[in-house]
Amino acid sequence: MAFGWYKNVLDTTDNPEIKMLAKEFVAEESGHVGELHRWIALHKAGKLVPIEITPF
Repeated sequence: MAFGWYKNVLDTTDNPEIKMLAKEFVAEESGHVGELHRWIALHKAGKLVPIEITPF
């Protein structure tokens, strides 16, 4: 969802500053999407999905 929103901003803005920020966010969200696809593949293969605990 976030990827699509940022991608739309990237594709539709004429503001170079906004475009630069949107490009960074699209790259970051692409990594998140890739990780989710990896987790889905692990789950379908019957393997454990890695869990990272982030301290607050």
